[in-house]
Amino acid sequence: MVNPASATKPPGLWTLRTDRLSSHHRVWLNGHLLHDTLDLAAYGRPQPAPFLIQLPPGLLRPRGDNWLELQVSGGVRSGLAPLQLGPAGVIDQAAQAQQRLTVALPQQLNMVAAGACLFALLLWWRRRSETAMGWFGLLGLLVSLRNCAYFELSAGLPPVATSALFFIVQVATVLLLGLLAMSITQRRPRGYREVLMGAAALMMIACGVASWVDAAMERVRLFAYPALALMCLPALVLIAQRVRRMRGNELAALLAALVVVMVAGGHDYRFQLGFTSVADNWWLPYATPLMVTAYAILMVGRVVVAMTEVGVLNLTLERRVLERTQALAAAHAAKSRFLAAAGHDLRQPVVTIGLLVGLLREQVTTPAQRSMAARVDEAAAAMESLLAGLLDLLRLESGTVRVRPQRVLLQQLFDAVVCTRPKVRAAKVCACARALPRWRCRPTRCCWSKSCATW
Repeated sequence: MVNPASATKPPGLWTLRTDRLSSHHRVWLNGHLLHDTLDLAAYGRPQPAPFLIQLPPGLLRPRGDNWLELQVSGGVRSGLAPLQLGPAGVIDQAAQAQQRLTVALPQQLNMVAAGACLFALLLWWRRRSETAMGWFGLLGLLVSLRNCAYFELSAGLPPVATSALFFIVQVATVLLLGLLAMSITQRRPRGYREVLMGAAALMMIACGVASWVDAAMERVRLFAYPALALMCLPALVLIAQRVRRMRGNELAALLAALVVVMVAGGHDYRFQLGFTSVADNWWLPYATPLMVTAYAILMVGRVVVAMTEVGVLNLTLERRVLERTQALAAAHAAKSRFLAAAGHDLRQPVVTIGLLVGLLREQVTTPAQRSMAARVDEAAAAMESLLAGLLDLLRLESGTVRVRPQRVLLQQLFDAVVCTRPKVRAAKVCACARALPRWRCRPTRCCWSKSCATW
């Protein structure tokens, strides 16, 4: 029985609000049906949820008693929170604030966490060696989507299928947590992976068998969830051991966040079984974003360390390149000085050899001696030409001589190269030079001219 606060006719629209009411219910006011979800299969298993019901104008009696009747189909967590009746503006404001705090906020937090986990999966896809990032991305994405599904009354699936799907997600969550712990710590305790995979497989089989009967699925969940909680403990121990051996608080923050998630999971397990107040709420939707944030801080720390190392390596590389450049410049300068000094000093002995050979040719009388003297003279001239070319190259490198490009007749250049190249048919004798081989010929009297009779 409801009595309106005012003794006169209530102005405007009035609203009936409750924070917890079974999703399968019927509501009558003064014999008029206000809301009916009792026979809707789309709402799945009965569960408590907030409801805001608008009262039709003129239905609420301004004087006398107003009769409100409820018919509910409750589940394990069935119950009824206090009912509030008042003007639509006041009630709607309070309901919207409660909706933002208990439904919109956790959904938004988990959607942001799911986006961060998708980013981690993308990084793992581009860099497959980061297995820990891949396992965490899968774990966080799966848990975040499950948390968002907590607040959806209509799942579009039969109740048994919805229950089995949530159970499979819970088993996969524990499995991914164990794989993540082994990947972060780079340790694989003997038999832990095999036990983890075997237990997950057995639970999946039990879920498939029990999904045909709703009551059997409840019994499987009753015994499986404590076993899943025990399977999480070795993963937490592995991470705790890693925290003791490393410096920094990033991994410790992740361990603390995982512990918070475990506590929240225990609370939600008791809440699901109806051991807590019907006005209570899920804790995991608030704890999961905390876990994702802790891992994001860990990844940011790794990125900062990597960027610092890259900066140090770049500075070291630049310093080494500068040192090598200076060493090469010094070696090049030393080479240039050596070649300049050697070319300048060697020209004097070569000139002396040429003068002495000239004096020798005036004193010899036999043809054989003249031939030998001519060969020595040619060798001295070739050596002098090489030294002159070396000095010209040094002048070009030092910049004291500027290059002036101009047109050149290629045939003359080719004739000069052919007539001065060494050891070209050295056994044959040029007719115009008589006792000289072909490679002794001068460009001024080239043996390729038509005046040469034979080789």
